[in-house]
Amino acid sequence: MAEPPSSDQVQRRIRAALLEVHSKRLAGVKPLECLREAYEVCAKVFDDAKQLTDGLLTERIPAIVFDAAVDHRWVGYPPRRTVGGLLTVMSFRKDVRYSSRYVDIPQKELTETFGSHKVPAGYAAQFKKYYLGSPIAHWQAVVMMRAAASDSMDGDMGANTLATLTVQSETVSRAGADPVATERDALLTRFKTKAMEHGIKVTHEMVAKAAKPGKWNTRTMVTWWKANDPRCKPTHDKRIRAVLDKDPATLWPNKVKISPANTANTAS
Repeated sequence: MAEPPSSDQVQRRIRAALLEVHSKRLAGVKPLECLREAYEVCAKVFDDAKQLTDGLLTERIPAIVFDAAVDHRWVGYPPRRTVGGLLTVMSFRKDVRYSSRYVDIPQKELTETFGSHKVPAGYAAQFKKYYLGSPIAHWQAVVMMRAAASDSMDGDMGANTLATLTVQSETVSRAGADPVATERDALLTRFKTKAMEHGIKVTHEMVAKAAKPGKWNTRTMVTWWKANDPRCKPTHDKRIRAVLDKDPATLWPNKVKISPANTANTAS
């Protein structure tokens, strides 16, 4: 078995991978896609080095991605907000950087450190939730599945299960699939699986209507979102993710069905 790469090797591989992502940005790939692909490549490097931990997934890798985003100008820095308001803007549009409608947030209000940059309170949490939420959840699931397989199985069976998970992960990467679309599909699948635990069969149309009531009345926007169609904009992405962050039972309480197991527990 090959020795895991050293810390210096890991850092070099991350720098090279992030530069490759930036080359795609220069070729016209959208900044949001660059952010998520940057997270994916960093996670893969740490995974190959057998260093993945929850702290890496939720703190260190997002900080690395944010530093790269600032350095390569995928996002504007310093953070801005609307004139006369408290809304912190995390937009990729150039007019946000230069329009008179926005102002830089004063240095005294940049009270948190995110990566190597100072940001206002809550900025890092929002950045991770809205821009990196899907890949973070995906890799947390990978780590959890591996831990579960390791804990619940002994000997060759456990090793085979871990090997299968690794092969499946690598197969997706090598297939050339759009990583953003892959992540969104996984996020939607997990949400639907959670809904089924309550007896709720969720459709794309239901998600769309919950994301923008009275406006999105068909499955179209969620279908575009899932496929990473350019017609689905960052604002649409935020709305859909906000729905997928919620408990399906609170969104559709009238559709909740009590399972036989729950009924038995209630009766006892």
